[in-house]
Amino acid sequence: ATGAHYVAPQIPGIDSADVVVAEDVLSGKVLPQGEVVILGGSTVGCETAQYLIEKGVKDVRVMDMKRVGNNMGMLRTMFQDIEYPGDKIKKSNKSKITGIEDHNINYKFTDKFKKTSDKTRHFDTLVVAVGTASRDTSALTAKCDELGIAYDVIGDAKKVRMGIDATAEAYEVGMKI
Repeated sequence: ATGAHYVAPQIPGIDSADVVVAEDVLSGKVLPQGEVVILGGSTVGCETAQYLIEKGVKDVRVMDMKRVGNNMGMLRTMFQDIEYPGDKIKKSNKSKITGIEDHNINYKFTDKFKKTSDKTRHFDTLVVAVGTASRDTSALTAKCDELGIAYDVIGDAKKVRMGIDATAEAYEVGMKI
C-alpha cells in the first residue's frame, strides 16, 4: 500500500505559478484566495472545495469533464448539495480544460443538447485535483519475490480509485492471514 503520487495532466500552462495541487491545499501548505477554480470534481476536488469554504474562501467553482461528484455516491453527493448549495460551491459539468494562461482557463463546454463551445473563465488560483498515478512497486515486489516474502499490492499502489476499494482490499488481505 505504497499509495499514489501526483502527475500533472497534459494541459498547456499547467505549470503556471497560479496553479496549485489539491494535496498542498488540503495539507495546509497553500490557502488560495479570490476566485478559486478546482479542476476535477471527484472526491478530492469536492473535499477541497468544502475545505476552502470552511476556511472562508467565498468564490469556489469545481469543474469536471463529466459531472461534479460523479464517483462519490448518490447520498454523499446529495448531502454535499444540501450543505454546500450552488451559491457556495459552483459547479461546471462537462467542462474540459484545454489551456491555462494569465489567470484564465480555456475550456470546452458541452451543454445538455450535446453542443460544444469554447469558453474562457478567470481565476486567481487554479487547484488541480486530478492527475494521480500508482507508485511503482516493482522494486519492492521483486525483493519480496527474491526473499520469498508473501505480499499483496493493495489500494492506490494497485490502482488509483476510491478509498473504500483500498479498505475492502485491506480487509480481504487481513482475512487471509
